Amino acid sequence: MIIHHTHKKLSDPLVKELYDNFTTNDYLVRDSVANTAIYTTFRGVHSKHFPDEIENFYRKNLSIILTKLGLAGRIVVEELKWCQIYTGSLGGNHPSHQHYSGVELFSWVHFVDVPTDQKCFYFEDSLGNKQYPDAQNSGDLIVFPSWAIHGCDPVLKSKARRCIVAGNLNCTK
Repeated sequence: MIIHHTHKKLSDPLVKELYDNFTTNDYLVRDSVANTAIYTTFRGVHSKHFPDEIENFYRKNLSIILTKLGLAGRIVVEELKWCQIYTGSLGGNHPSHQHYSGVELFSWVHFVDVPTDQKCFYFEDSLGNKQYPDAQNSGDLIVFPSWAIHGCDPVLKSKARRCIVAGNLNCTK
């Protein structure tokens, strides 16, 4: 299911900046039915909401990926990205979903800061079986088809937290 995998860590100060910027009430989204919550910047996906240094990190690395996949210079893309932060104390998860609407070239997730003892991200097959890729350690960035059904289990330990940046590359030309 993974089209491309690389390992690129954000510096500790940039990871701290993600936590500091986005673990505020402005980004807290509650699920009142499940009584859980996550921090997410998804509502701002069409506007610049990352600090410049983080924007540059993803622009550079996504450009490298497009080059390695043989797509650089052949297409024009729109880069959409968002940050999601899960904490054990809030119990949030991300139910199975897919990103495909017809314009996405591919989707990606960067595991910025994740627990070492729990794989949370999964792909789901047609029978509802979850498959957890090995490539989901802090620093791993995976690219996958936008139509692939995927999700994220809750962080199990109450003091643990998990930070990812995810996105889509939409083909505009």
